[in-house]
Amino acid sequence: MGCSISPILFVAAFEVILIGAGKLVQKQLREGLEKIDSSQLPGKLKVWCYQFTLFQRVMWPLKVSEIPSSLVSRIDTISNTYIRKWLGLPRCFSDTGLFGKNALQLPLKSINLGYKQEKTRLVFELKESRDEAVKSAGVTVCTGPSRKPGEGRQKTGRTTCLLTPGKGWKTRVDLGTQLIFPTEITQTTLRPDVVVWATAAKKVLIIELTVPWEEGIPAAYEFKRLKYSDLVAECRDGGWTATILPVEVGCRGFVGKSAIQLLRAAGTTEVSLRRAIKELAEEAEKYLVYNRCYDTYQLSLKFERCLESDVVTFDILSEDSKLVFLHIDRYVEFHSQHGHYYKTRIPKFGRDFSYHYPSSDLYFVGASSEVFRLNLEQGRFLHSLLTDAAEINVCDINPVHQFFAAGTLEGRVDCWDPRVRSRVGVLDCALSSITNGTEVEGLPSVSALKFNGSLGMAVGTSTGQVLVYDLRSSRTLLVKDHYYGLPIKSLHFHNPLDLVLSADSKIIKMWNKDNGKVFSSIEPQANINDVCLYPGSGMLFTANEDPKMNTFYIPALGPAPRWCSFLENLTEELGENPESTIYDDYKFVTRKANLGKCLSA
Repeated sequence: MGCSISPILFVAAFEVILIGAGKLVQKQLREGLEKIDSSQLPGKLKVWCYQFTLFQRVMWPLKVSEIPSSLVSRIDTISNTYIRKWLGLPRCFSDTGLFGKNALQLPLKSINLGYKQEKTRLVFELKESRDEAVKSAGVTVCTGPSRKPGEGRQKTGRTTCLLTPGKGWKTRVDLGTQLIFPTEITQTTLRPDVVVWATAAKKVLIIELTVPWEEGIPAAYEFKRLKYSDLVAECRDGGWTATILPVEVGCRGFVGKSAIQLLRAAGTTEVSLRRAIKELAEEAEKYLVYNRCYDTYQLSLKFERCLESDVVTFDILSEDSKLVFLHIDRYVEFHSQHGHYYKTRIPKFGRDFSYHYPSSDLYFVGASSEVFRLNLEQGRFLHSLLTDAAEINVCDINPVHQFFAAGTLEGRVDCWDPRVRSRVGVLDCALSSITNGTEVEGLPSVSALKFNGSLGMAVGTSTGQVLVYDLRSSRTLLVKDHYYGLPIKSLHFHNPLDLVLSADSKIIKMWNKDNGKVFSSIEPQANINDVCLYPGSGMLFTANEDPKMNTFYIPALGPAPRWCSFLENLTEELGENPESTIYDDYKFVTRKANLGKCLSA
């Protein structure tokens, strides 16, 4: 007696055996992931445990067993879900962001990639075996079919090219000049980022670029699509074939699927597509907003955190890394040791804030006549301080008697007593800053403010003057002009030498607070945003329009900090071997002085 079996039934039975082995691997992986997830370890350590223990344990059965690649893909999806959860990433975060060579570059390997590598390694082990019997046996490695039994192969279609050649396409971009939507299509006040249209074919493409936080990519896509839906309907009513194409590139450099679809719809080749994706990621990464904290004694980076939007200013509330960030989109973000803690929003756009330690109040000033008060102990906003100003630019709190001062757009400084919430004085700095020889084009506003002790105060104006006051008098003690006409951005007092350090975007000037005599000046190559003077030393840092902070050490101001005491030896060596320049024997005179000498001769 004999028996036979249909080839179709044999293939089906073989797939059942393979899938059974794969289900066992899937069960072991899921149990391991659940054990790691239930532990009390931080998310990063959970990922480490997975990558160097569970991942290696799963790779062996995947290598020796003939498991279908479709089942391996499902196993890979399970593990990636847990990795996103442990790293705090959104569900929409792509596998390319996790395992690809991009801005993040995590030291992770996907199960899918590991499966392919192990199978390739197995092929070479069999073909290049030292055992001639194995080498000549012609053993083949089978990964199993990647589709279910009975299913045919699905044809993979490519995205239809939207830009048909030879149609006379025109382009307008909302960059540099304000974009006006083509009137031949329709009239609207909306301003998309890019408009591409062909009059002959009556086709129009509306492209809108968004750079959101990765978690907000799906919401940003829907928001932009709904925003321009009425415009698309108007174009279609006029006989045009209109298409809205929202494009998202994550603020951390991860390119969304919508951007890839747009590039493919434009007829981009695969080589150019990969190059474009890389350039998009690099450009988005350049404008990331980072908060970096450095450990000076270790001369290393302590931690780095990425923020969602540009920061106007920030402050350190305590020594245990409690930080407050004021963003340009009215959000106030609080950070603790572990990272982001809480975020709230103030009623108007903020420009500066100060922390009042006795009452735990944050005072916010900005594009409003009110000074908003947020009490951190009660966790709520208190009654605002009302001023006569249209807008308030800067504020500061005296560290001795806790008076609150606010510099206004009209060039005044309002002083308040937080204990009674009443104004105790007003200084008119706009008129006081105008002296003989001062050229101003408009009314100066207050751009910088700094207290010195209990009675001293320096005020910087938007026209480049620095005014020194004694709070007991409304008259200025000294007016120092930078002569650049640029707003003063930073003010610091150096009490050991009775100096004032004032900075605009071009230069840092150090001068005596009593007579205005210049002590020194520094003119960096990049524009200055802020200056930080290291306490009790001659070192200062500048935040500037450059990838790196500038660091300056002036021995005449004070000694080097303990964590970089080697600078003392360097300066001594430079002092022992001075280098002469070609201008040492020259005497420079001004044009006015030179003209006077010529006339007298």
